[in-house]
Amino acid sequence: MNLIFRLPQTLIRSLGISELDNYNFFLANTIRSTKHIINSTEVEKSIFRVATEIVYAINKDSRLNYLNLYEENAVYPLDATVDYNLIQSFENLKKIKKISLLPYDSLVLNPEKHDLIYMKSFLKGIKDCFTVWKFVKPEVCYNWIDMITKNETKNYLPWFWKPQKLDLKLYLSRVKVVAKHLALKYEFMNEFLKAYDPIYIQYTKYPGAINLTDRLDCIYESSELFRSKIKNKNCAIFVKPHRSVPYIKSEEPEYYKGVRLFLPNNLDELLIPSELFINSKENPFLIISEWSSSLFNFQVETLIPIKNHNDKFDFMRMRMANRRLYKYFDLEDIFA
Repeated sequence: MNLIFRLPQTLIRSLGISELDNYNFFLANTIRSTKHIINSTEVEKSIFRVATEIVYAINKDSRLNYLNLYEENAVYPLDATVDYNLIQSFENLKKIKKISLLPYDSLVLNPEKHDLIYMKSFLKGIKDCFTVWKFVKPEVCYNWIDMITKNETKNYLPWFWKPQKLDLKLYLSRVKVVAKHLALKYEFMNEFLKAYDPIYIQYTKYPGAINLTDRLDCIYESSELFRSKIKNKNCAIFVKPHRSVPYIKSEEPEYYKGVRLFLPNNLDELLIPSELFINSKENPFLIISEWSSSLFNFQVETLIPIKNHNDKFDFMRMRMANRRLYKYFDLEDIFA
């Protein structure tokens, strides 16, 4: 089998595929432009390096290849697992005879009968799936959201494709293997795995936004839980800005109120998927985050939200996914 993906976060989702050890891996166009020369930017090179290390950790005999989906003469496999993030942008994917779909975020692509009760979000789900169906005709869709929320329903609706189960136990074991391998390469991951009580902060560092110390001060003033962690001083703070606005360590302080503060040292560390941090620890730890698809995860037990004005729009997109979390917490209520 073959996996064609755009970003490392989709590659991490593939860790729940039982047959992954025997896959061939292809990194497709990160930048959507026919005129762009593939692998010509520093971000692309970092994505390739991080993805290569993940592939190597999965299977030391595997290697990562580029696949230019704009290239008419490119040789396509007869069957492939394809990143949902690529479907709407590349007509050449239709040359693949047999496609399995792998989500890159936490949309519900395999609805269940219970979803019919919530008609508004269900209709939004139909629209998302029909958009995919217009471009390619997958035979199956890997069921990421039900795996990562431990939703064990068997009452799936007859749909555009068949739901394909992912193996949670296998996923978690592979996450730990990959994280330990990346820790040999990247200080940021190594320090996180060593930390006894990490605080993991993920947010988008928009130009002109408040600096990191001021942001931490705001959280400190508003959250008793964060204050208690900082005062205890057994923790370490790991700040991982969102990849959409690259931001790495520069003149930031090494400590916040006496607690060690870590940021990515380079683009490679910035591009390590959040799921590798969230799912690599045995015990739950404090997460401080903007609304993110990575939060739809049974291991996000202790969460302080960073609220933004566009959260309500994302509630509409993710309500079916949020209901998969009912046994643990309600993200919409947390961010309201």
